Amino acid sequence: VTSDVADFNLLWSGLHPKPQTLRSLAPHQRVNHFPRSYELTRKDRLYKNIEKMQHCKGFKHFDFIPSTFVMPGDFRELTISHYRTRGPWIVKPVAASRGRGIYIVDTPDEVPLEESVVVAKYIEKPLLVEGHKCDLRLYVVVTSYDPLIIYMYEEGLVRFATVKYDSGRKHLWNPCMHLCNYSINKHHSDYIKSEDPEAEDVGHKWTLSALLRHLRSCNVDTGSLMQRIEDAVIKAVLATAPSIIAACKLFVPHFSNCFGELCQSS
Repeated sequence: VTSDVADFNLLWSGLHPKPQTLRSLAPHQRVNHFPRSYELTRKDRLYKNIEKMQHCKGFKHFDFIPSTFVMPGDFRELTISHYRTRGPWIVKPVAASRGRGIYIVDTPDEVPLEESVVVAKYIEKPLLVEGHKCDLRLYVVVTSYDPLIIYMYEEGLVRFATVKYDSGRKHLWNPCMHLCNYSINKHHSDYIKSEDPEAEDVGHKWTLSALLRHLRSCNVDTGSLMQRIEDAVIKAVLATAPSIIAACKLFVPHFSNCFGELCQSS
């Protein structure tokens, strides 16, 4: 149907629906956003919400993110932390995707103060698979915030950097070594794209199952690993719950109108 038709079952939108759209939903209608879902999807808001939970519930319960600062407001704190632990630091726009605008710096002096960015301590000793960095793309859907109901799909994707990892400072400029985004690595001449949908561990994109089999062959307790990942997912969603629940009470007329889908890489 066209965007001005109100008779639908499912509204799937890339943009956040306006409050009047949410308020007009009938009991049988669903929309793929919760109001204020940017509290979870924007990097700066997600960090601030997790930081708030660290203060309220104890750091040890929310210790799954590195030291993080939001520029320009946290520049002094970043500088103090740098002189304690040194760099490098990874810089990310607060609301971009597909690896756009991400780069790594050695000192706070290289961080721009005229734009909003998130600066986090770069993990210099990451898990490597055959010498390459990788990240996990996990698929999560939240069907309710109150009560909290979260589903995580059992399969996922593992994305690999094209260039083998080297922690030396002279390689900080190379995004195909440090970032795993397909949007960036697909342009590299060494990128291997599997043409067989049944092949789970070919090229620079694997299934999660293939990675877990590989880790088990290296004597990694993958059951414990997945429990920790699920715990981080739950806590990230919980950290954003107060703002989103309050917005739902203002704008959403029926308990089951909203759901939120997350394709989160980490």
